[in-house]
Amino acid sequence: MPPATRQGVYESDGWKCRFCNGTYLLHLHHIKYRSEGGTHDPSNLITLCATCHETVHSDKGLWQEILLEYVSLRESGANPTCTIPVYLDSVDEIGSAKQG
Repeated sequence: MPPATRQGVYESDGWKCRFCNGTYLLHLHHIKYRSEGGTHDPSNLITLCATCHETVHSDKGLWQEILLEYVSLRESGANPTCTIPVYLDSVDEIGSAKQG
């Protein structure tokens, strides 16, 4: 990934994790996975701390839906800051929908 892209995404995300607002051990996560054709385009990247990044990779299917919603909000002109409580509510809703 070009360093300018990495720098730009970190700056756009305020140098903090978009889940928990943490600022330690930041990673860039590909919303559409590279293995599925995702690119290094900034619109496909989100800043996550190491802990939240590990959480996302622990259940890719579930978190993929949440991240796609984040992208939808961002593309609509919103600047979403998606904190863990908001995501946990979304997880409960998605889990209930999948079971029902």
